[in-house]
Amino acid sequence: MSDYLIAAAVTLIVVDFFLTSEFLSVVAYALIATVVTQMMPVSTLYAIAAWVVVFGVLLIVHFQVLRALSAVIVDKYIAPTKVKSGEDGLVDQAGTIREISGKRFVKVGDQLCEFVDEGHLADGDVVTVTGSDGLRLIVSRKGE
Repeated sequence: MSDYLIAAAVTLIVVDFFLTSEFLSVVAYALIATVVTQMMPVSTLYAIAAWVVVFGVLLIVHFQVLRALSAVIVDKYIAPTKVKSGEDGLVDQAGTIREISGKRFVKVGDQLCEFVDEGHLADGDVVTVTGSDGLRLIVSRKGE
């Protein structure tokens, strides 16, 4: 019976690793604590106390070590988080050329940004952001 419980616990831990939830691991740790305390030749009261200690140690190891390790592995290899921010986050978005106080900007969403100005764009032209050059956006007329 213990072999089945350990196999079930290992399966739950592996599945939980990919789901990145906590519930399956907690159930697995309860199963492992049950197997460990069943092997102890002690009275019921001591077995319950031992179960609580084993379960607590497994939870501490889980939240302090394993969860941090799995987060790194998931972020790096399984499902990397690719958040684009700043000018790079505006690439492929549409914008409109706006002239304010004699200076031209591209309005993308709620942001007014400087852009590489080659002089061929006028106020009100709709553009697409194609890249960035330092802190300035590179734009092209929509449809070009």
